[in-house]
Amino acid sequence: MTYCRVSRDDIRFDVEKLCEKRFVPAVSVQCPRSVTVYRVRPKGGWGDALPCSQADSERWDAAARTCLDSLSRALEDLYRAHGGRKCTVDLRAGSRSWRVLAPPFPWPGWRKRMAKRSEQAQRAFAAAVQRAEEEYRPVREEIARRLAEHRAEQEARELARRKEAERRRSVLHTVAAQRVWLFTVAEAGSPVFVHRADVPAALALPDSPAESSPEGGLTARRLEEHLLRLARDSDGPVEIRWDRAAQAEVERECRAQDVAVSFSEWWHAVARGAWKSTRRGPQPSLSAPFRSSRASRASGSSRGGGVGGSGSGTYIDTSSGSAGGFDGSGGFSGFGGFGGY
Repeated sequence: MTYCRVSRDDIRFDVEKLCEKRFVPAVSVQCPRSVTVYRVRPKGGWGDALPCSQADSERWDAAARTCLDSLSRALEDLYRAHGGRKCTVDLRAGSRSWRVLAPPFPWPGWRKRMAKRSEQAQRAFAAAVQRAEEEYRPVREEIARRLAEHRAEQEARELARRKEAERRRSVLHTVAAQRVWLFTVAEAGSPVFVHRADVPAALALPDSPAESSPEGGLTARRLEEHLLRLARDSDGPVEIRWDRAAQAEVERECRAQDVAVSFSEWWHAVARGAWKSTRRGPQPSLSAPFRSSRASRASGSSRGGGVGGSGSGTYIDTSSGSAGGFDGSGGFSGFGGFGGY
């Protein structure tokens, strides 16, 4: 089983334009205006991708070519039946060429003769189109049916995929909503130990932490807020040490609900902030402007760029949320407050 590209084309005849003033619409003849044909396109072409065998693709293409050639000959015959001579129609290539028909000479009774001749031509044209369409009809209906079935299968698969994604998302967030997460920090700048209240910690926790989470535990969202705050308030990178037993419990709870996911994948799915994956587990990915720099400003270091400092660093005012600083060329740049325009 392979794929081919098929496109639906509505072939319009424009018989009035072809036969000009010699075409007289006949009340007794329903002159065809268009025929629908499915063209088989080459690989990489446009159209709907339809599963089929090579034999099906060749059969469909041959039927479309035969139908279009028959319709082309019918249009040429219609033109000649109205008094024309040179006319070439190739509906497969989408090309037509003919000479504009001159109006008939106004001999006595010319209107009646022209109407009769046009009616006979239209009757022959309608019969030729009907034959070509009837021969092509089984192929057209087969392609239309298989296209409808293929689209229905695709829609069913997409619906199932969305439902599974929603179920997976629900499981991950249900696990994240549990108030089981704890963290401890021995002192400022030291690693943050993260574990769970319902699982014995596999890592050694500090005896007298300088800061810790509430004893009742935190949800994953609240835990993330605390961890990002600790990272922002630190003067340097903060290492977060995730308890292996806590990570394994998260993965076990997800597997119990038929969702196979690693701890890192779970955390990235439920977290809101910027996190990077490392061998030590998820770590906050904070850019420099988001870090507090109280100590740097107080010492006037080049990183702070405050009064009395050296370098061209940016001064960050965490109390107002605005930032400004010397740009190193004697000018002053600012965001927010003054100079923000």
